[in-house]
Amino acid sequence: MLTAVDVIHLLDPSKFNAPKLVVLGVGFLFFCVGVLSLIAKYRYSYPALYMLVAALMCTTFAAVFTWVALWAQGPFGGSFSVGPLAMFNDSHDLIVRIGFGIGAIAMLSLSCLAWGRWWLAINGEKIDLN
Repeated sequence: MLTAVDVIHLLDPSKFNAPKLVVLGVGFLFFCVGVLSLIAKYRYSYPALYMLVAALMCTTFAAVFTWVALWAQGPFGGSFSVGPLAMFNDSHDLIVRIGFGIGAIAMLSLSCLAWGRWWLAINGEKIDLN
């Protein structure tokens, strides 16, 4: 997050390929995981706070996955393999985008669920956190 807002400066800015908002989002994901680990033992005392952080984390995951699926600049290097079948060239951009698109849809569904549970928690209803 500090790199995205130029508090920490990079030695070689030409190697910075992702948009700063995506870097900020990924940093925010790490921040949310840290907050969730700190408040985990208090989740039954403060369920609305716990669900708020979980909903923010799922929404940020969905945003980052959507960015990769739709707007990331390819080609995606490396290899792709499933069992004995492997592809070693850059022709699997579509497979990567489909995979991140499925992940984005899944995280969007989880974020809708988390936001709904947060709404129930702030309205005083008992929610199951297991």
